[in-house]
Amino acid sequence: KLSANQVAYVGNDINDLECLQLAGVSIVVADAYPEAVAVTKYQTSKPGGFGAVREVCDWIASQS
Repeated sequence: KLSANQVAYVGNDINDLECLQLAGVSIVVADAYPEAVAVTKYQTSKPGGFGAVREVCDWIASQS
């Protein structure tokens, strides 16, 4: 029962574009495809599989 603007979405590829554009907070990993990077405001410093999700979780936790 969340609205799209209440969702944080992490992606890395062109198949994530629609979700990245709909989410209230869209995030891509450091090694994301350029098309995905182009539609987001936030990008992790760590690549996918090497701490990116932890980085996002730590950032979200620091916002509250």
